[in-house]
This record gives sequence, C-alpha cells and structure tokens, in this order.
Amino acid sequence: MESLSDVLASNEKKKTSSKNASYYNKERQNHIDELANSSIEDVRMEVVSSSHCAVGVLKDRLQHEGSKEVLRTILMHPSLPKKSLIEFATDGRTELFNGDVEMIQYMKELLS
Repeated sequence: MESLSDVLASNEKKKTSSKNASYYNKERQNHIDELANSSIEDVRMEVVSSSHCAVGVLKDRLQHEGSKEVLRTILMHPSLPKKSLIEFATDGRTELFNGDVEMIQYMKELLS
C-alpha cells in the first residue's frame, strides 16, 4: 500500500505549472478589459475609479464611454494624460458638462 509521503515524493520533481508570470499578467489584463467594457455602468465605474487603473484602459473608455458619470470619473482621474483631454474636447461630448461648474473649474486648474 502506498503512503501519502510516497505519492508526494514521486511528484516532487514534476513542474507545478507550465504557466509563467506573463501568462497570468495577460489573463489579468484581459479580465480588466472585459470589466471595463461591461454593459453594467457600476462595473465600468469601479474599474475607471481605481487609482491603479491603467492609462490605456482610461483612454479606451474615454473614447467609447457614453455615461456622464463614468466620463466625469475618467476626466478627473489623475492618471489621464492631458493630451487625452484635448482629444476629448474635439469629439462633441463636452456639451454633456455644459453648466457643470465643478468640472469646468477643475479643467481650468488642470490645464493652466
């Protein structure tokens, strides 16, 4: 009869996984991208409001987002490059924030 130590000892030399760090990093990024493109606004909001949100995700969501609240969060994110703000100004969605005193003041301070 085999003992548990025999089974574990025979398995000792085998690899535990053929997947490396880059595989898991790619899987993690794919998962984040899926969440960022979710049809549920609250899920998208959680992704873009994270202080660890990647700039690429912010830029992609800025191009495609339709929700005013999610857009507001993206536009006020500290990691969003100023160049992206300037590109956003040319696509016609800035009218969503007409009369939004807080957003206008924030942009004035940021771009001055």
